[in-house]
Amino acid sequence: MSGAVMRALFDADHAAFADTFDAFVERDAAEPDAFARAGKAGLLGMQVADRYGGGDIDDPRFCAVAVEKLVARGRVGFALAYAGHVGVGQATLSEHGSTRQQEEWLTRLASGDAMVAVTADAVTAEPAGEEIVLHGTVAAVVNGASADLLLLPLEPDGVIAVIPTATPGLSRTAVEGLALTDAHLADIEFDAVRLSQSDLLPQNATEPFFASLRLWAAVASVAGARTALGWTRAYIRDRKVFGRPVSGFENTRQVLGGLSADVLAAEGHVDQCLRAHGESRLRPEDALAAKLVGSELFGRAADRGLQLHGGYGYMREYPISLLFADARFLRWYAGANEQLALELADSRGL
Repeated sequence: MSGAVMRALFDADHAAFADTFDAFVERDAAEPDAFARAGKAGLLGMQVADRYGGGDIDDPRFCAVAVEKLVARGRVGFALAYAGHVGVGQATLSEHGSTRQQEEWLTRLASGDAMVAVTADAVTAEPAGEEIVLHGTVAAVVNGASADLLLLPLEPDGVIAVIPTATPGLSRTAVEGLALTDAHLADIEFDAVRLSQSDLLPQNATEPFFASLRLWAAVASVAGARTALGWTRAYIRDRKVFGRPVSGFENTRQVLGGLSADVLAAEGHVDQCLRAHGESRLRPEDALAAKLVGSELFGRAADRGLQLHGGYGYMREYPISLLFADARFLRWYAGANEQLALELADSRGL
């Protein structure tokens, strides 16, 4: 049983789900139709109402178990795609979507027959009679290349739009890079995309949308830091310098001990946020702080781990190099950390 499941945050039901999901990751996560397979196995719709084919279990900790399992296998991109689909997209539609939107999408999303992408980046909305016209581009959207549905904020008022990706004027360009190789990233352009008012979520959906997006980025980030630490510890036990294992040097132990303390502290805050989220009392500033601290920690852990791997750490054959690239993406995802720091300063009156 994993360290994630052993934490006080989780119970026996989460442990059973973890075993099931771990088997899915081992068997199917690398397949092109992994989301469809996950849906068929009942691993996507736990929080969706039973009338739409879901499990009707309003507990985000199941999503957290899945995200941590994926990150532990080095599949950070898939973890973010899963969290966006289950923890943000489905959850937002279940809580704030209209009856029409829920009936049109939730059954397909829970079964894996459709995929949803979410982004914190906004495009410009201009009124045009009874319609709204969208212009702009959002970059490197997780799930963007595969999604059938997109949720994103609109400027200037931040309202969340629910947009089928087949809408005329919407185009996508797949993005390939060093990070998140299994995230189906895409740049999405809006060229006079027309929506009606019925395609918008109510204004009170905006704050929880951003909070949940940042919380799931934090969950993935802290799991990434934990994974980088674990992989590094395993490697340095076998690597020798001057005839001694690298793990035996005092400086190495200080570095890993400090990172372990940081992971434990960040993990505690994220777990508190998950509990609050499950009880509908997650504060936006807590989610923001979790994302900011967690993603910076992921970067430090991957950086230290890469250095302790020596020259091998820079080779793509060693997974620590992939985590190093993924960590850089997390600092930007769901809001660049520099901007989030300013938001937090504003919210604290600093």
